[in-house]
Amino acid sequence: MEGKIEYQKQMDDLRANRDDVRDKLSAMQQAGEGAWEALKEGLENSWEILKMSFNKAKSEFEKGYKKGTKE
Repeated sequence: MEGKIEYQKQMDDLRANRDDVRDKLSAMQQAGEGAWEALKEGLENSWEILKMSFNKAKSEFEKGYKKGTKE
């Protein structure tokens, strides 16, 4: 049960990070050239956070899977 709660929390975090990246992409599409650099930097930061969150969730999932196959 605890694993399921942690999994759900990680999925919620991934969804929030994904939504942040999507919002920044949308803003970039609507921004003029002057705002491009600031938006680009923000998007790069959001993308890195999303990748780190995904890798963490993947690692935790793999640990749980390996643990489950040993039992």
